[in-house]
Amino acid sequence: MSQLLLLKSACPTWTSRSLVSRLLSTNRVFNSQAAAAAAETNDLKVGDKVHGYKVERIDFIKELNIKPYYLRHQSTGAEHLHVHKEGDGNNVFAVSLRTTPTSSSGVAHILEHLALCGSKQFAVRDPFFKMTTRSLATFMNAMTGPDFTVYPFSTQNKRDFENLLKVYTDAVFFPRLRPVDFRQEGWRLEHEVPDNKETPIVIRGVVYNEMKGVFSSSSSIYGRQLLNNLFPDTTYRYESGGDPEDIPKLSHDELKRFHQLHYHPSNAKFFTYGDFPLEDHLRLIDELVLSKFSENSQAREKSLVTEQAFWDKARTVDISCPPDPMSATPDKQATTSISYLLPTQINDHNEMFSLQLLSSLLIDGPNAPFYKSLIESGIGADYSPSTGLATYTKQPYFSVGLQNIHPNDTTKVHQIIEDTFRKAAETGFSSDRVDAALHDIELSLKHIRGNFGLRLVMSMESVWNHDGDVIDYFKVNKCVKKFKEDLASDKDYWKKLIEKYFLKNNHNLILNMSPDASYEEKRKEREKSLLEDKTSQLDDVELQTILYEGMELLKIQNSKDDPSILPCLDPSKDISRDLLYRTELEFDEHNGASIQLCEQPTNEVVYFRAITDIGDKLEEHGLIDYLPLFCDVATKLGAGSYTRQQFAQKIQLTTGGMGVSMMINPSLSKFDVFKKRNLFWI
Repeated sequence: MSQLLLLKSACPTWTSRSLVSRLLSTNRVFNSQAAAAAAETNDLKVGDKVHGYKVERIDFIKELNIKPYYLRHQSTGAEHLHVHKEGDGNNVFAVSLRTTPTSSSGVAHILEHLALCGSKQFAVRDPFFKMTTRSLATFMNAMTGPDFTVYPFSTQNKRDFENLLKVYTDAVFFPRLRPVDFRQEGWRLEHEVPDNKETPIVIRGVVYNEMKGVFSSSSSIYGRQLLNNLFPDTTYRYESGGDPEDIPKLSHDELKRFHQLHYHPSNAKFFTYGDFPLEDHLRLIDELVLSKFSENSQAREKSLVTEQAFWDKARTVDISCPPDPMSATPDKQATTSISYLLPTQINDHNEMFSLQLLSSLLIDGPNAPFYKSLIESGIGADYSPSTGLATYTKQPYFSVGLQNIHPNDTTKVHQIIEDTFRKAAETGFSSDRVDAALHDIELSLKHIRGNFGLRLVMSMESVWNHDGDVIDYFKVNKCVKKFKEDLASDKDYWKKLIEKYFLKNNHNLILNMSPDASYEEKRKEREKSLLEDKTSQLDDVELQTILYEGMELLKIQNSKDDPSILPCLDPSKDISRDLLYRTELEFDEHNGASIQLCEQPTNEVVYFRAITDIGDKLEEHGLIDYLPLFCDVATKLGAGSYTRQQFAQKIQLTTGGMGVSMMINPSLSKFDVFKKRNLFWI
């Protein structure tokens, strides 16, 4: 017995029409209603002034059914983007700041941690964690990127939104930044047993230990070295997360100065999303933060990221990594790639769309040229780390290569890469592959996951961080139209694009990584030398201070805070007993299969699930252990008359992906009885 589950946008009552026509009908009705509702949500007009802000732009993005408002705070210069989406009650807030590192001390990363160690109004350790039991948040976190730091949250409750907004803005703009928290989160000298001066002194710290772990991963080493060496004259040559060898060079005073300069409203971008009223957000942000500051042009200007000057010839860098003792092929642990700094900026939406499409055509799926020439060659096991188009830096870059290769095969891989680019430039790509890649991009944009607003802010973060037009960034249909016009008018479109960005681009980096059996030993020696430099000249007073500070931190860590100063929801007043959204289900049957239909605002995308009972036959034939393998390869081996390459292209051309997974469900009527099922999804 099978059961089909389908998710589609709102449409009329079930009729006798075919299932397909039923699913594809009247989506326009829902979209027009959503657009009308969005238009009536707010009476603000361009030029209006409200709570210290001036409305500079209002638009409507039809393909996403969103209405963005762009505002600027008059007295501080702070930017605010509000994306209104009628019917989406999962509202999002984020504040991001351009935090441009000038060393590998990890100051931006450590500051992100310290901001979460209590603030002026909420003087408790880790207020974010403590809010998890006092909030209905669907997401809470903070992230540090190569040149930005962002603090996002989301919730469906309006009072909860206001509570979290108070905690977040106070943490970002008014943190305590205590020395004891710096020692805990950043780095410190401490006895192995903090209150025992007879034990050795070591270097500790949350970020310090975290980055030691990051720097022990071969893939992380490779990706970070690629970025550092491709941009040797910009902020990207530094490790924003912090290099364990440089973190102990950071002082508490330097961290406070970094916060004073970069964590200023003049360098801040505020984002809100959902169906809560915009004016309420503006009033609260102005009251809590912006009214207490004046404009500081240096905060914005000194954080600007300079561009990398282009090289006149390629460069090669060789690095090492720890060997993998669990590798099935010990003699094939090398990695190599060629990376290209692309002569454009991520703010050029049309050019970036073309490059995104080109990247997909070159490397994605079994029909891609690099998949055929590199993966199917058998030289290596998989693409090298960071393969593809990178759009998180001011200037984008593209990388392609192989990992798990023999060190003697690096030159062969480089030749394959160059030959593949030349062949792609000459032959171009079939219209079916281009259409499939376009379809894939369109679906990835329209696909609504559990937190659509959060995905929007994270996808546009780098563009906005470098002052790009984020409203135009959402207008993918505009980019698609421009691309199709350019492709139709120029038969050499792909050839020119590949020649410009790859074949005639001298700014390319060959990065070779090979295992070094003494890598860990050398790292420990450097760590030992660093510790000796820090401790060899300590006098008695400094040694006593280390002991005292270790005991002080231990005492604070073991103490208990009073979380009652944090805002909390009142279940009797703030949490409605009524369902905000009621899910209506419809049922039918076709050829013995049960069909369940659920209509939702899914941006014109149909979601299909089919569940089949496996029964006992697999166990009877001793095949049940192979079921996970079957699920993994079921959609990768072709189907019917389609080869695996043809089937992969058909999937990309007509769906957003197809997969099979195994489910084990407990019986609702019998104890300790389970049903094994396969879930097919599109």
